[in-house]
Amino acid sequence: MEMILQDALEDFSNLSVVVFSLDDSNIVYANPRASELLGYSDRELFDTPIKHIVSKSFWDGYLSDLPSENSNNIETSHVVQSEWRTKDGRDLIMESNVNLHRWQDQQVGVCISTKTNLEKVSDSKLRFINELYNLLNGINKLIVHVSSREELCFQLAQTIVENSTIDFVWTGLVNREESRIDIKHKAGCCQEYIDTLDISLLPDSELSKGPPAQAVLQNRVFVNDDTNRNRFMAPWEAKMTECGFRCSVALPLRQGDRVVGVVTFYSKKWRFDSPEEKELLDSMVVDLNYVLNRFNEQSQSELFFESAKRSPNWMMVCDQSGTIEFVNDSVCQITGYSRQELLGMKPSIFKSGKHVESFYKDFWDTILAGETFNGVFTNKKKNNEIFILDATIVPVKHCDGYKYVYVGKDMSREIELTQELSFVTYYDPITKLHNRTFFTKELENIIANAHQQKTSMALMVVDIKNFAMINDTYGFETGNDILTQVASRLSLKVCENDIVARFGSDEFAIALQGLESDEEIYAMVNKLFDCLVQPIKLSNQKGSIQLNCDCGVVTYPDGSKTVNDLIHNVDLALVNAKKSSSQSIQYYEPDMNIRAKVFLQTYHALQQAVADQDFELHYQPYFESRTDIMAGIESLIRWRRNGELIYPGDFIEELENSGLILMVEDYILEHVFQKAVSWRKYFEDGQRIAINLSAVNFEHQNLLERIQVIMERTGVDPHWITLEIVERALIEDTQYAKTVFKQLRELGFKIAIDDFGTGYSSFGYLLELPADYLKIDMSIIRKIKTDDKALAVVESIITMAHNLEMQTIAEGVEDNETFRLLKLIGCNIIQGFFKARPMDAEALEQFIQGR
Repeated sequence: MEMILQDALEDFSNLSVVVFSLDDSNIVYANPRASELLGYSDRELFDTPIKHIVSKSFWDGYLSDLPSENSNNIETSHVVQSEWRTKDGRDLIMESNVNLHRWQDQQVGVCISTKTNLEKVSDSKLRFINELYNLLNGINKLIVHVSSREELCFQLAQTIVENSTIDFVWTGLVNREESRIDIKHKAGCCQEYIDTLDISLLPDSELSKGPPAQAVLQNRVFVNDDTNRNRFMAPWEAKMTECGFRCSVALPLRQGDRVVGVVTFYSKKWRFDSPEEKELLDSMVVDLNYVLNRFNEQSQSELFFESAKRSPNWMMVCDQSGTIEFVNDSVCQITGYSRQELLGMKPSIFKSGKHVESFYKDFWDTILAGETFNGVFTNKKKNNEIFILDATIVPVKHCDGYKYVYVGKDMSREIELTQELSFVTYYDPITKLHNRTFFTKELENIIANAHQQKTSMALMVVDIKNFAMINDTYGFETGNDILTQVASRLSLKVCENDIVARFGSDEFAIALQGLESDEEIYAMVNKLFDCLVQPIKLSNQKGSIQLNCDCGVVTYPDGSKTVNDLIHNVDLALVNAKKSSSQSIQYYEPDMNIRAKVFLQTYHALQQAVADQDFELHYQPYFESRTDIMAGIESLIRWRRNGELIYPGDFIEELENSGLILMVEDYILEHVFQKAVSWRKYFEDGQRIAINLSAVNFEHQNLLERIQVIMERTGVDPHWITLEIVERALIEDTQYAKTVFKQLRELGFKIAIDDFGTGYSSFGYLLELPADYLKIDMSIIRKIKTDDKALAVVESIITMAHNLEMQTIAEGVEDNETFRLLKLIGCNIIQGFFKARPMDAEALEQFIQGR
């Protein structure tokens, strides 16, 4: 077992190599790993300028700045975190070592890179923490190869400088006879700093107060977080300041319980002062302690095995069939399983179901081919919690076949840190809404989408009046609770794609998307504003509070064209709203304030009409063109307002935009179903009452359920009813319409497509929809007497409908000539003033009895 582990850790490299010419920046060589990561074939990469596949900052900051051909310095090196762009447009974060060499009589740059599993983040501190994670992984890979303390000191200094942004590193061994530290190796900038450096280990000496000596004497990581502030740094302050070293940290190198050396980092900007950084530095000490223990007097293989067992990194060995033969303590600590529970099991015990099967296929194909597999596994612990393992699996040939050695690092904490930073960066901690930073960035995408879709969007900012007084009166805890309730109310009222954010201490911003009319904007803004002025219950105190709010609104594209303009103009609108002594809504566009006022007057009147049921139904018969027999009747809604009868064209759009249409159409369904039951004595077989369903109602997810409830309540037979759906409701989602049509017809309803020919018409979608009637809109019917083209279009519609086994209904027939033409070209049913005008229920009964 010891030899298996030792052999397995010989090669964990997974390097991408790209070579480019300094003359024209063209790529002249790329290894298979580079092609795989970037998604190009070898042929596609060759002769491609490298600056086309790396970020501008990487090119400008490093690659374009390599020495020229005439420079005496023909070899140089940079270690950076670099950004590459894959063929499919993804950003790939790499750790790159850039070298200059002479090759085939030309100077070339050589980029040797490793992929990092970290997403790019905006916070520099977290980037450095993530960098330390990567450095820790690099040290783990290094230490399995070294075989002596001397080699460790040399390789360690080089590895730290080459794989991090730490500026200078030196390593030293303890000279106990002379009570000092002997410097062994150095790497990085300002190496002359330690040429005259004397570090004493005598406790009373001033030269023993710095981090290197204290790390040895106290046997712990020792940090100098500010060279100019810490008094114990006085002997070295001037020289460190000259080099620009802001801080330093020393790590003890232990062998067993004894400190035998020290490694010291110097940085021009990092302080090493966060708990996460200190935890990582302690992990480095543990790992270095692990390798130094290999150099003890005990048998190297025995100690290696014990160290592997206790290593903080994941180590597991499986036999050729995939059965687990060895796990170290870290595997047990991470997963929650005991060693006894794991031995003899398969690694699938950790399977979380988060990976697609192709991931595991690639894994097994790789290791069964005798190659090393590197990957990030989303695994499951014994308690079903998820953990993320960055693992390398090495196939090792052994006397009884292959063994598979898994070496990895638990990345869960690292990913958690990234997620925490993302939340702090883009979310408000009190309301859990997006903050101003995220909202402002997202507005760019919203504007672009509105431009592409040719729709409008509105930016609405709400200010809570006198919120400081609320905090002073009730306390900040209650104030925060109020903000949370406001956030919840707004989030529940907006549509799925709209965005709500906390814009300031007492301000909320809402981006309303996909709006197609000003009336829709007025209705949505009013709905959101109304929800805020409802009383809010105080959770920690008795009673409730009613908020006073002001609101500013600006629209795109009418009110503003850019994000900056939107925010500036909505602020101006909000300022105007605040000038009012009472709460108010102000639009940036002055004419919208006037139109909004008119809309809201109509809206509130309709709200009252719904409450008072100030609607009534009229009915218009329609007739078979060939026999003049009544084929059915259409129900038509009317609004009686102050004694005057208002027709649908003057209020249906307001009902749809406000959402009141659902209640009104439930009212229509209820009354028409009741009439259908009571009028059966007047009707012949096949005659039906038609009901118009709006686009809003048709698209509502519980339409079928609501219709069935009203059917049961009224006892109506669906075979007595035709449902008319306007054509525009069918265009956006034909598959949904097809499903609903099928369900309604299975219940027994007939289906009519209304207003056909109004500009949405597409014969193609009719093939998908199982409808019974096609109603030709009156706007085209009224032209057929004087316009031969209109007559030809209507004739084509009728022919097409008949071929699809649908009957045709002509709306708006007002004279005998129009009736004659329609009858001649085969229209099945005629509806219009020529045959019968709309009438109330009593008049309809008399009309039917008179026939």
